[in-house]
Parts: sequence; C-alpha cells; structure tokens
Amino acid sequence: MATPDRLIEIATRHQVYLERLKSGVAKGNDAAIKKIEKAIVGILSSLKVENMSELTRTRLNRVIADLREVQDGILTERIDELTTELQAIAAAEAGFEARALERTIRRAKVAIPKAKAAYELAQKRPLSATGELLEPFLIGWKRKQIDAVSKLVSQGYANGITNQEMVRAVTGTR
Repeated sequence: MATPDRLIEIATRHQVYLERLKSGVAKGNDAAIKKIEKAIVGILSSLKVENMSELTRTRLNRVIADLREVQDGILTERIDELTTELQAIAAAEAGFEARALERTIRRAKVAIPKAKAAYELAQKRPLSATGELLEPFLIGWKRKQIDAVSKLVSQGYANGITNQEMVRAVTGTR
C-alpha cells in the first residue's frame, strides 16, 4: 500500500505529465491553424483583384464556398486526430486511476475499462469549461471557426477593403 505522501507525489508527477501532453495536443492545433492560414492565403491571393469589392457576387460566393470547404477538410482532419489522441488518453487515464486505487485501498481489484469504453464514458460527461459534451462542442467549434472567416470575407467585400488587408485580417483571426 502506498503512503499518502507517496500518492501525492505520484498524482503531482502525473499532473505534470498531463500538462506536457496538453501542450503537445495544442501544437497539433497550431499546425492545423497554420495549414488553414496557408490555404486561405492561397485562395485569396489567387483572386487577382486589388479590392474585394471588385469581385462579382457570384465570384464572392464561390470564394466563400472554397474557403469553407478547405477549412472544413482541415478541421475535420484535426478533430479526427484529436479524437484518436483523446481515446488514447482516456485509456491511459483509466489505467492510471485503477492502479492508484489499487495502491491506496488494500485488496482492491479495480477493473480497467477497455480504451473504447473509457472514451465512451468520458464523452458522456460534460466538459467542465463549457458544460457541453465533447462531440457537440467540437462540431460547434468547427462551425464557428468556418463561419468567422466567411463573415470576415463578406464584410471585407461589403466594406471594399483591399485583398491585402483581407489576407492580414484573416491570418490575424487565430
């Protein structure tokens, strides 16, 4: 049986590992954002107009559709990667918790759930930050990101900003 001090040490060390893991996951998000920015800049740079208001309404709608499509693809890919990462984390955490309980409670035998079951259980609990379930949160997050860029491009068209200003505005919306 582990002593209370030993358990505190184990839990503290584990928390440090989780913070490192969180940083790694954030780097994956950063990579996706950079990929999106590059794609957006490519689409906007290909317009060959000085001012966004030079676009016809049909061309503007096509640009917005292209932007939405490229963002949707990249964000869907990132969400799929994130889901895989979270499944692995859920399995590892379930194992950690079970082992910690066994160390703390004499003669305790704790069944470690399978990775899929651990992830499914985690998905049934609302996120502490938003109160939403994970899947609806991710879908809503993706939609908001795509809508923000579409809105920005539509406003740029309506306000007659230059294509150069549009590129700066979009790449500044991290």
